[in-house]
Formats: sequence, C-alpha cells, structure tokens
Amino acid sequence: MSVPELPSETEVSSQQAGPPEPATALASAKPTLAAIASWIGLGALVASILQVLFDAASRNVIPIGIFVALAAAVVVIGGMWVRAHRHRVLPALIDLRFGVVILASIALATCVGTLVVQTNNNELFYGRYGSIAPVLTWLHLHDVFHSWWFAWLLIITACALLASIARRRMWRKDQVGFLLLHTGLLLLLGGGLIGGVFGSSGMLHLQTNKSANYFVDGKGKKITLPFMVRLDDFTVERRKPRYRLYLVEQRGAQQKVLASYDAASPSRVIVDGYGRIELLRLSVPESAATPKTARAKGLWLDPSKGKVGVDETTQKRALQPAVELRVWGPNGARELTLGGDGERSLALGDQKSLLFGKRSDDVINYSATVAILDGDRQVLSKKVSVNNPLHYGGFTLYQANFDAKNPSYAGLLVVSDPGYRFVLLGLVGLLLGVAHLMAIPRRRRRETAS
Repeated sequence: MSVPELPSETEVSSQQAGPPEPATALASAKPTLAAIASWIGLGALVASILQVLFDAASRNVIPIGIFVALAAAVVVIGGMWVRAHRHRVLPALIDLRFGVVILASIALATCVGTLVVQTNNNELFYGRYGSIAPVLTWLHLHDVFHSWWFAWLLIITACALLASIARRRMWRKDQVGFLLLHTGLLLLLGGGLIGGVFGSSGMLHLQTNKSANYFVDGKGKKITLPFMVRLDDFTVERRKPRYRLYLVEQRGAQQKVLASYDAASPSRVIVDGYGRIELLRLSVPESAATPKTARAKGLWLDPSKGKVGVDETTQKRALQPAVELRVWGPNGARELTLGGDGERSLALGDQKSLLFGKRSDDVINYSATVAILDGDRQVLSKKVSVNNPLHYGGFTLYQANFDAKNPSYAGLLVVSDPGYRFVLLGLVGLLLGVAHLMAIPRRRRRETAS
C-alpha cells in the first residue's frame, strides 16, 4: 500500500493565502506613465475636434444633426472603452502619477492662456500672430479657459478627486480633513466649469442720459439683460500736471532719459561733467490773459517787482510755463530760461541735453453714475468706478472704458458668472481642510503626552 504524498509548504501557503487582495489586484493593473499621458492627450484632442465641429455647426457650415450624431458616437464609444478597461482606468484615477500629469497639464494650459493673447477679435489675433494664427485658433489657444479641451482637463480632475474620496472612504471621522480638502477642490472645479459654460461677459456702451438693455460679447453677439441700464453722469479725474527737467542722451533717432528732476521745487542739481545747474523758479501762468512773467535777457521776471537791475529787451505775456536756471560753467554763472516762448532744451555736449517738459496729466480715475431700471421704475442708482462694481440680478458691472474725445461716453464691462458662489465655497473648504490637517499632529502630540 502506497503512502500518499503530502503537499509541499509552498502549495499549503498558496492554498491558505486564497485569492489576491483587491489592493494587490489594483496595483498590478496600474497603467504606465506613458499610457496615462496618452489618455489625457487623446481626450483633449477629441474635445478640440468636437468644439471645432460645434463652431462649424453654429455657423451653419455643417448641419447640426451631424454634430449631434458625432458627439453621441464619441460619448458611446468612450463609455464602452472605459467599461472594457475599467480595471486599468479606475486605478489610474487614484494613481499619484495621474495627479502629477493632470496638474502639470492644467498648469501648462494656464501658462499658455497667460502668454497668448486671449481675444475673439480675429483681426487683432491674426495681426499679432500672422501665419501661425490659424493653428492657434484651431486649438482654441485664443480662448483657452473657454475651450472644451480645458474643460476636459477639469472634468477628469474632478473624476480623480471623486475616485480618491471613494477609495479612501474619506467620510470617516479620521479622514475629515482630506474630505474637506478634496470637496473644496471639487467645488472650485465645478464653479469654474459652470462659469465657463453658462457664464458670459462683454461691453455695454452707454451715452449720458441714454439707456440700454444689452451688451456685446467677445464674438460680437448681443446678449439681452433682464433690466435696463441708464448712464446719468460720467466723470474723469486727472492728475495735476507736473513739470520736470530731463537729462537725455541722443542715440541715433532716439533719446534715452538718464535722469529727471522736479522743476517745481528749487534745488541744486549736479550734472556730472557739465558743471552745476541750479533751479531758480517755475512759472506756470493761470491763463493767457494774465501777464505772469516778462522776458528780460533770457531771464523771467515778476512784473510786480520791477526789473531787479536787468535791462528788459522784450515784454511779453507768458503763454507757456517756463523754468529759470542758473548754470555754472568754465566762464562763470549765467541765468537762462527754458520754456515759455523760447527754447525748451539746453545742449550740454557729448550728445546730452537738458529738456524742460510737462508730465502728461494722466487719468487717475473715472466713474459712471448709473441707474438700474425695471420697466419705468428705477430700482437702484450707484456710482461705478474701476474698483467699485455694481451687482444686480446675477450680473456685475465694472467701469472699464472711456473716450477722451467724447466725455459723455462710458464703457461698462458686464460679467455673469453663475459658478462664482461654488468657487467661494470651494475656497472655504480648502481653508478648513488645511487647518484641520495642520491641527492633527498637534492633537496627536497632546494625546501622546497625556
């Protein structure tokens, strides 16, 4: 009678081990980094093609039915592919490498959207980028943050966050910080998507005492507002003119400013290699009809004080501001005037000169007083400035433009972003999640010490 053979230790251990754990199976199914990058890139390409077809259908270049059929086919084929490869797709979503690739893609897209001019003005865009403009337009790099491929990046990022929440069971008490962090990111992405799809922006052009109930978006489309906007007043604040002396160097056809000095405050200025120049006085007439100064041998004098010992050669009304200088050179000091009805520059030699000029009276602020009308009833009136917008009916009105030649005109930027509340909630979630995670180590140290 033969003795049965006993199983080996390896066979016993394999029988006791049973089937592999799910985590082990998922780890073995993780795709490579190249596969992850190719999936993301292929999805972005398909999204770009669909957007091109949608734009063509919206312009009646192709029938809308063809676009709908193709979009439905892409969705069905994509769903079937995900179902067939779910043993690889789901592990990829929670893989750290996937997070690195998708975040790097979003960062790169953001950089492109910052460096490339974002405009729907084809004339401006083609004039700026020339022969490569058609390629950039086809890829929607002229409007990155409203492109479908950028929306695709946000959607799969949201899917990865949801997969991570489910995989780690972040609804447990010990995972609250991670749940707040991931939920905040989801709200940020969702708010961005909602704003990109359903939001709008454009210019509202108004004239004083005129009303309008629509604005024009970047594509030239008129979007109707659910209320009327009337411009009651428009004001422009300008900086007071300031007069300066500029030390410039002539370089070919151009001049380079080496230094500048305030002409309104008398001071002693040292110009290296060209002696000493002292500012005596700045004369700025209030009006051409009031004689402020007189001309006497290159020196401006105050008529109310007489000649002060200098023979007058001419007696004129000063129509332009002027500055009096005392210049020391090899032959001693001399006084002269720049501006007024005389020369505005003083040659110093070696291609350098001293110029007298007025710094432009730049606009420092402009504001519009607008009224919101519901039918014939005025419901709101507010002064809108650059950093003080008006919020009403889900729209925000910013002061954005004016016309120096037409003081009765005001250009308001109208923005509708239905997703911004989700963005705010997402920021709150992020802050709470980070605060909670930072508090965990401190709490654990206290528990250990007790």
